[in-house]
This record gives sequence, structure tokens and C-alpha cells, in this order.
Amino acid sequence: IDDTQKIVTEASGPPHIRSKIAVPVGEQFVLVAGATQPAAFDYWTMSLIETLGATAEAAIIQAQQQQEITQQNNELRKLQSLNHQIRNISLAIVEADSRAGLEELVCDRLTNAEQIDFAWIGRTDYQEPQLSQQTQAGIADGYLETVSLRLDGTDEAEPSVQAARSRTACKCENTTKQLLSNTWRSEAVERDFASVLSIPLVNKESLY
Repeated sequence: IDDTQKIVTEASGPPHIRSKIAVPVGEQFVLVAGATQPAAFDYWTMSLIETLGATAEAAIIQAQQQQEITQQNNELRKLQSLNHQIRNISLAIVEADSRAGLEELVCDRLTNAEQIDFAWIGRTDYQEPQLSQQTQAGIADGYLETVSLRLDGTDEAEPSVQAARSRTACKCENTTKQLLSNTWRSEAVERDFASVLSIPLVNKESLY
């Protein structure tokens, strides 16, 4: 724009800016330069600003790629940590001398993984009917005491209850959704549990 005073728009900028040039930087950004004199940008100045825009775009792309690589490396490191703990669990199963000892070992080893803060094993009590805690590890901060583990509830149940009912794995990838309609979600968020995974322990159609 050679003279902004000839164009009356909201985007014309401050009144002392008489000329302006805008160069796209990638798909999300714009490089804008202004001058107090009209027609201040000649061919060489415009070329320089366009070169700066291209340089900025290349730097942004490089930063985004580096961020993606860092994120992928972090995810890979977490996966390797979890796989390592799973291997440890498999090797330690033969050392357990009781079911209670095995359950405690599994929970302890799972919480040693970087991305798992809390693990517990429950048993179905059909007389109540509900899930009862057998063992736990990690930082629970009273979570199991504040949520309903009843198997006969009508509302959206806590994932462990859903897994026990359906005998299939149940996951919640984002506990912050539907906070008002699900009590267990608000209790999870209060304890910084961002996601939850519950897996039923089933053998030949028998739920343990």
C-alpha cells in the first residue's frame, strides 16, 4: 500500500503510517512493515522484506519439525519405559509365591513406568454388587474412596466398572470432558489423572 490515507479501513493502521507492505510467512503468519512516508517501499526494499519473510518461514518450519521430533522421541522413550516394565512383570511372575504378592508386584511395576501414576487391582463382589480394591500402587490420594464402584449403577460408570461389566478394556483419553455429568471425571481431574485405562482380568470367560 503506497498511501494508507487513501484507504479508509480498520486495517489501515495508525494515522502516521502512510505506506505498508505485508508478506505471508507460511500458512499462519504475516510479516508487516510500515513507513511514515508514502510510497516508501521501492523494488529493492520489497525484495529484502520478501527475503526476510522467506527466512522467517524457513525458521518456523525448522522449529516445528524439531518440535515434532522432540515429541516423537518423548513418546518413544515412554513406550520403551512401559515395555521395560512389562518385561519385568513377566519375568517376576514366576517369583510370586501368592496371588496377593503377584497383584502387588504388578501394580508396583506398572507405576514404575514414566506415564503411569496410579495402578490398582479390584475384585468383583457380586453380593454388594461392586468392585473391591485388592491392592494399589502410586499416588491415589483417596480416589477409590470418592468414586462409585458399584456394578449396578445407571450413570456413566467409572472405567473399571465399565470394564468389569463388558469384560473388555475401557479407556478414557481425556478426563476433562463431560465433567458436570460424571462425578468420577471430576475426581480424576482433581488428582491430575488426565487419562484412564481399565483392563478386565478374564480367563475362560471367568472374571477375576
